[in-house]
Amino acid sequence: MISKMLVGIDDSEHAERTLTQAHELQQKLNCELVIFHSIKHKMISQSYPLPIPAFSPGAVYRIPLVDYTKIEEEYRNHGKKILEKAKKIVGANNPKIETRLIEDFQPEDYMKMVSKEESFDLIILGSKGDHNVVEKLIGSIPEKVIKDVECNVLLVK
Repeated sequence: MISKMLVGIDDSEHAERTLTQAHELQQKLNCELVIFHSIKHKMISQSYPLPIPAFSPGAVYRIPLVDYTKIEEEYRNHGKKILEKAKKIVGANNPKIETRLIEDFQPEDYMKMVSKEESFDLIILGSKGDHNVVEKLIGSIPEKVIKDVECNVLLVK
C-alpha cells in the first residue's frame, strides 16, 4: 500500500507532466504527497579551475561571496516560484500535499536521505531532463535514485 509519495520537480514542461501524474495518483490513493525542488540542482559552482601553464601553481577563480550569495538568492526565489506554480496545479489547500524548498542538498541526495528517514513508499520522477555532458558520464538523477533508494521509484515519460 502506498501512503506517502515524494516527487522532485524543476521548471521544465516534463516536470509539470510528472507532477500532474503524481497528483492524479495521490488523489486515487488518498495518500500524502510531498513535492520538492532543490536549488542545488544545476546551480553554478562558486569556484572554477583556470587554464594555466603546466609549470604554474594551480589557479582557481572564486566568485566573490557577496556575489555568490546574490546568485543563491536568485536560485531560491526561482525555486519558490516553481513551488508556487506546483501548488496551483495540485491545489494549494489540500492538507495531504506539502511543498518543500531544499537548499542544502542535490535532489538525488535529498531523495536518498528522506526516503529512509520519512518512510516514503514511492518516489516519482520525470524520466527526461536536460542532460548535460557530466550527467551523461556519471548518470542522471533517476539512475542515481533508482540505484540508491530502498523504496519504489516511478519514472514518468
